[in-house]
Amino acid sequence: MQAVWRHLKEHAAAWLCAVVFAAAFAAAWGSGQQLKYSDEEVYVQLAHRLAQGQGYVNEDLQPTAARPPGYPFAIALVFRLHESVRAAKVLNAVALGATAWLLVLIVNSMAPAGRAFVPLLILAYPLFLYTGSLLYPQTLGSLGFVAAIYLVLRFPASRAAGLAAGAIAGALVLAIPAFALVFAALFALLVLR
Repeated sequence: MQAVWRHLKEHAAAWLCAVVFAAAFAAAWGSGQQLKYSDEEVYVQLAHRLAQGQGYVNEDLQPTAARPPGYPFAIALVFRLHESVRAAKVLNAVALGATAWLLVLIVNSMAPAGRAFVPLLILAYPLFLYTGSLLYPQTLGSLGFVAAIYLVLRFPASRAAGLAAGAIAGALVLAIPAFALVFAALFALLVLR
């Protein structure tokens, strides 16, 4: 019994990240095919047209710039595999679980004793699970943001990691343009330190 307890204690962060994923998956799956907000409908319509090869066009089949193309493109990739709103919502659940795990790795590199608190904090704030069940770019955007930070922190002298972080940042800006300001500020901090 002590061996089981020791294993759970040593791997608490991993188990808690699995609970984050399971809770996010349950919320996404439970919300079904329905879309609650008009923004979700717009993202889904744009993604459908992309997946069907019509391009990034509005309901009149005219090119549009009404929404950033990054998130509809990600949904379109899901729709190419399985055209289901529920499947696209599961992508957000996977993104939330992966974000929790990357945050655990970041915290572990700075303060190993605090790594189990990351998934606990995510679970303690139900809005994360709720937004993970909606088709909004913020959950996937969080994964991109944390992944870019992780790469820069984990491999500070690596050009490949820097290029990968830059590519992630560029893709993220295509989904959530406000991140351009965040990455500009982070870049300035890195250059000025």
